[in-house]
Amino acid sequence: MVEKAKGKILITGAEGMLGSNLFQELTNHYSLVATTQKDLDITDAKKVKQVILSNQPWIVIHTAALTDVDGCESQPRLAYNANALGTKNIVEATKIVGCLLFFLSSDYVFDGESNKPYKEEAIPNPINVYGETKLEAEKFVATALNSFVIIRSSWLFGKGKIGFVEKILQQAKTEGQVRVVADKYGSPTYVKDLAKAILTIIYLIEKGQFIPEKSFLHITNSGFCSWLEYAKKVIELSKIEGVSLVSISPEEFNFKAKRPRFSVLDNSRYNKLTGKPQRPWQEALGEYLRCLAN
Repeated sequence: MVEKAKGKILITGAEGMLGSNLFQELTNHYSLVATTQKDLDITDAKKVKQVILSNQPWIVIHTAALTDVDGCESQPRLAYNANALGTKNIVEATKIVGCLLFFLSSDYVFDGESNKPYKEEAIPNPINVYGETKLEAEKFVATALNSFVIIRSSWLFGKGKIGFVEKILQQAKTEGQVRVVADKYGSPTYVKDLAKAILTIIYLIEKGQFIPEKSFLHITNSGFCSWLEYAKKVIELSKIEGVSLVSISPEEFNFKAKRPRFSVLDNSRYNKLTGKPQRPWQEALGEYLRCLAN
């Protein structure tokens, strides 16, 4: 077996929102292998094994996934293949090589019936296909490997995807009215901040200050809000005047997939590990909106 190069990190889904931000954050610190859907179809077990064995990475950061929640609901087999079986293929290859796996999961593994933020040991109970497939992926990781870091995050925003923030801006500018569901709560998370947090964890592992044995971590920006409060803050920070916000029910929005009512994640384990909580979501959102404006 070729010896693994310490500091060599392979990223799956490097063309995605988180993957591309991870590449930017890690590129000056480690030797990177950035794989995209075009050159690494994670549903192809043979190809996954070939790529990981030939590169012999120290760490694999697995971000590739089908993240369209309503799309997953419409195409459950496609979602299962990409999110669950794709992860299983990554797990099997990393087990052969003996490298550390970082797997990016989601707040949607929880049902949202809690009234307080979810800790890592809370029992998952997904209510949509996307959450089910991410939980299946977590199980593949946790049952096959001894060394791994499963990171759950939520409500990602940032460059690389037309998401909630961009849709709110478009509605506000073109229609003067924004219709948004009020009673869904979570923590908006800037992908740039999440990528920096992952870099911090890797540093701690390298220094021997964190032993990644069957580790689960919840990482989001600090604080939480409703979708309505989130939309209001986007409009406020963008200084768009004359916009009316209309609160609607999930039924009126006609989602294909159910969303958890309250999927806030408890970050205390990460905060204790690093000694520094993530900045408030409002501050991170302000930075992102300034980037969009320039």
